[in-house]
Amino acid sequence: LPPRFLDTPDSNGRTIHAVSVSAADSLPLVVLVHGSPGSADNYLAFLADTILTERARLVTLDRPGFGYTQDFGKAEPSQVAQASAVHAVVNQLAPNQKVLLVGHSLGGPVVARFAMDYPEQTAGLVLVAASIDPDLEEHPWWQSAIDPPPLKWLIPKSFWASNREIKFLEKELREMSPLWGRITCPVTVIHAVNDRLVPVGNADFARRMLTN
Repeated sequence: LPPRFLDTPDSNGRTIHAVSVSAADSLPLVVLVHGSPGSADNYLAFLADTILTERARLVTLDRPGFGYTQDFGKAEPSQVAQASAVHAVVNQLAPNQKVLLVGHSLGGPVVARFAMDYPEQTAGLVLVAASIDPDLEEHPWWQSAIDPPPLKWLIPKSFWASNREIKFLEKELREMSPLWGRITCPVTVIHAVNDRLVPVGNADFARRMLTN
């Protein structure tokens, strides 16, 4: 199926780039949200999978700071703003439908925040190795060292955005902690027990917090 490229303004004035594949507009919409660093390209194999595209409309987007979305390399630490960017794309493709959202790694808290802020448009979540437990966020010494110049200039721009949003993720997750009760849709959690980047304890956190 031919891809459809979208450039959608969000509530913060950014143009969010997305790629969609659809066999029919009547199919349910699945939104694929990448981690950090990353881009819409991470999901291109899914968009090419006809087993999926016969059953659902698929869309993947470049989160703020990444890919072809406006202000490449400029981080957006706010999970509220990240969810708003996803919401802009959802509203363009399925303004009157509930959608299923898949979030990988840092995309996990983004889709969780979407479900907290837009429950009326959330059919379900799939959290794949999601970084959602603030107590499991680590702060290595180099994180602050490479954030400002001159070391900043020695790393790729996508890592500027990645390092900065990860640096502020713990604070954002703590602000989300009282809001997990807002999520009432079905949630599937997928996590490798030997994940060396995102501890599997995040899956235990999901079990504790998703009381509905």
